[in-house]
Amino acid sequence: MALNSTTVMVTWDPPKKTEKHGVIRGFQIHVQELAEEGDNLLNYPLRFEILDGYAERYNVTALQPDTNYAFQVAALTRKGDGVRSKKFILKTPGGVPSRPALALK
Repeated sequence: MALNSTTVMVTWDPPKKTEKHGVIRGFQIHVQELAEEGDNLLNYPLRFEILDGYAERYNVTALQPDTNYAFQVAALTRKGDGVRSKKFILKTPGGVPSRPALALK
């Protein structure tokens, strides 16, 4: 859910008991910009680590306004990160315009 033009709240359900394969120590959120047309990923992915095995949401900040992003979440155990979730695609809302230049004559 977009909270504003640069912040998105990402929520997830933890893996089921039968799919944990160890103690969940946290989660990793992968964020990557998408091209306007199609499913092509742009730039390097951003990665956010949440070191709380009970977390179920996180606010991803410092995104660009009016931009398409793909979000994925993976659980972390002591052996590393697990399989990423399906991509969730969201476009951040447009931002407010910049301050106009003022020239007095």
